[in-house]
Amino acid sequence: MAAFALAIPALLAVFSACMLPIPLGGGEGHPWGMAFDSAGNLWFAEAGCEPPSFCADDPEPGQIGFLAAGTFEPRFYTLPAIPENHPLFVAVAPDGAVWFTTPLNARIGRFDPVTQTFEQWPVTSGSGPWQLAFGGDGAIWYTERFASAIGRFDPVTRTHRDFQTPTRGSEPYGLATRGNKVWFTENQTGVGRIGVLDIGANNKFTEYTIRANPSPDLTPHMIAVDDAGIVWWTEGFEGHIGKLVPNQASPGECGSNSGTCDGVTEYDIPKSACGRRHGSGIVIRPGAGEVWFTDSLSGEVGRLRVATGKFQMFRLRSCDAHAHDGMAVDSLGRIWWAEEFSNELVRFAPPP
Repeated sequence: MAAFALAIPALLAVFSACMLPIPLGGGEGHPWGMAFDSAGNLWFAEAGCEPPSFCADDPEPGQIGFLAAGTFEPRFYTLPAIPENHPLFVAVAPDGAVWFTTPLNARIGRFDPVTQTFEQWPVTSGSGPWQLAFGGDGAIWYTERFASAIGRFDPVTRTHRDFQTPTRGSEPYGLATRGNKVWFTENQTGVGRIGVLDIGANNKFTEYTIRANPSPDLTPHMIAVDDAGIVWWTEGFEGHIGKLVPNQASPGECGSNSGTCDGVTEYDIPKSACGRRHGSGIVIRPGAGEVWFTDSLSGEVGRLRVATGKFQMFRLRSCDAHAHDGMAVDSLGRIWWAEEFSNELVRFAPPP
């Protein structure tokens, strides 16, 4: 028993040593989405305010941040000075261009790292373009949180098209693409569904119910798809990690009168000393059989081992760390996330 007691502080010291906070001094603050380019450089969005409600009185535009591979000195590129120009998420194109969303003024933007210039195009007014990713058709797909639709933006013609979700008022939030499928979460309280739009089947929608009787706290958040096509997501205030095996589920039906629906598993995130939970960012660590996630209210980052369904939680410096939606994995398997309120990025080398 004494040996075990001595081991705990040592383990905590190892975990702390694996975490490298990177202050973002000089930026506008409030980092959100992030993505790596092919050279291992990290790009991230800095909204400059807490969207959507607390950005209304902030006239300063946000920024796109850059962290060169192997360095810890961020650079920032300020967006054009147009109203409500606060970026949330980024995606890097094969040519190295950085694409981003600004939901409050309903625009899709592109930053050219070579010329260091911005371009932005309006999409449907009031649609709130949120998370974005490149699809198998080469287009940029994005959730329209304020319009309950999925948007498609053609990077060549600079035109857009909206696809209304079958469930009205769904408020799509997180989005992930794999092949010709665009997966997304339906974030609205009382909806609690996972949706997919099939590009290869004439843009057909399918929706999967998570639970027979969803609680008001079931607000699916960010989403990821693993190599086997299994879909994973965080559940916001519900404090679960969700998993969907599509070929075991019945689209549009639950298959059960209570509990989780066919093909769905929910894993309870362990309780936190910080109080209420909010599962936020999520990534799959390639080749490791691990799902990593952030909890923005508990000041923790967690690892779920797929084979066992067991959790391992890593406490950050305080309950107020607010590790949020921005999360990524680099080529060495290290986990990165954005801490919105402390204005930092964190790099974490997972212990074995």
